[in-house]
Amino acid sequence: DRPWRIQMFGGLRAERGEKAVTRFRTQKMGALLAYLAFHNQRAHPREVLIEVVWPGIDPPAGRLNVRVALHSIRRHLEPPGTPRGSVLRSDHASVQLNPDAIETDVAAFEAALESAAKTSTPAEQTALLSEAVELYRGELLPGFYQDWILAEQRRLADLYFDAIRRLAGYYAREQEWTRALDLARRAVALDPLREEAHQDLMRLLAAAGQPSAALQQYEELKRVLF
Repeated sequence: DRPWRIQMFGGLRAERGEKAVTRFRTQKMGALLAYLAFHNQRAHPREVLIEVVWPGIDPPAGRLNVRVALHSIRRHLEPPGTPRGSVLRSDHASVQLNPDAIETDVAAFEAALESAAKTSTPAEQTALLSEAVELYRGELLPGFYQDWILAEQRRLADLYFDAIRRLAGYYAREQEWTRALDLARRAVALDPLREEAHQDLMRLLAAAGQPSAALQQYEELKRVLF
């Protein structure tokens, strides 16, 4: 009865209990599973799935590709003994992953950030931000290049960037310099071209009593930007 957990940060992976699926028959099959998992709250017309995963393909070939990919996905997510349709719902017109049968790291990440934004308690907000930061184990679906994935990669990376900066600010106020500096360095590593990340790190290094390291970071900023 456990739901499948589909991870998309840092790579595509499906887990339930001791069973893990990390390799898929084709890259397009993985892209289809990722799309269905990411948008699991609604059913998707087969024509839309064809355009998303196989843009520009002839309609008959596209319909065949969808059928073959869904067959492989069903074999993974509904192994023998699992009622047909309990995870993957499909008919001649549309396809959907049962939202009660799966959970995703992306949904958990966004839920933690949403809850953090609603609470006014610093300790609770910090715990929720920490939960979100730990869920982000790398960019969304690396190695996949569909347009929707590239757009979501940027959006989610921006949310993560904001979360680690806010969390670093909290630890700085508590003078927990090691944690604050670690997060600030993660922000710089995420996007070395964002000047504000370098500025945060420089300020924290200076506040932590490391002026020479702050100066070195300034030189690094000049090297990167100029």
